[in-house]
Amino acid sequence: MICSIRTNRPDTELIQTAFARGAKSELVHANYFIQTTKPYDEVSILGILRGSGECYKKALEKKIRMYYIDHAYLKKCKSYRRQDLHKYYFRISVNRHVCKLTGRTDYKRYNTIRHRVPVEPVKRSINAKQLIICPPSRFLTPFFNAHNWLGETIKKLQPLAYDKGLKIVVREKRINQRPEYIHWGRVYAIVAYNSNLLVKGIVKGIPVFGGSEHSVIQDEWGEIENPREPDRERILAELMDNQFTIEEIRNGKAYALLKDREYG
Repeated sequence: MICSIRTNRPDTELIQTAFARGAKSELVHANYFIQTTKPYDEVSILGILRGSGECYKKALEKKIRMYYIDHAYLKKCKSYRRQDLHKYYFRISVNRHVCKLTGRTDYKRYNTIRHRVPVEPVKRSINAKQLIICPPSRFLTPFFNAHNWLGETIKKLQPLAYDKGLKIVVREKRINQRPEYIHWGRVYAIVAYNSNLLVKGIVKGIPVFGGSEHSVIQDEWGEIENPREPDRERILAELMDNQFTIEEIRNGKAYALLKDREYG
């Protein structure tokens, strides 16, 4: 038995309604799911606000298979207007906040957008003196109890910054600090709790490092002082395997591809 948690927002509700149609699931409010004893064995959740976070935690605690929906890694949604949704993708991860890299992909989905995501050569010029740190958002910080993450990460990286003459730049998730405003030639590396900026860094050829279990990138680049280049297109292909258009969600293709997957 499967249900989909309503978001109580007209724009994002369209996505959960689409998932419910494709998976033939029951649309329910967050409070109902939290309190019910109905034996659901699957649930789809979009984001962590307005009660969805409590549903996320219940799903993990009760071992209810969870399809977690959020912004895509590639070609993510910029407008939730009904007439714009078909232009974008949404990520769906299984039993996790982020997708898990496993080394398995057939590149088929990635090949459909490869021409729109040109992967740039790896670069680290003599002008690359910024060590960017991205802490969790103000919503994720309490949700994952990550209040000390930023201070501990800065403390850990300060010796490297001093030794290499780097400037630590903290980039919180704000509207005026989107990836397009970064001078990529000045970036030495990016360390992030779970930011999609890591994926942007992969495309731009910047060494990126995950700073928590909730990061899609972990240690694929090796050591920050001496990074090795991973197969970046394989990483992007795996991420693409876990994101879908609104039509693929609505017609059940997304659910059909994910329902038997042990990872996501």
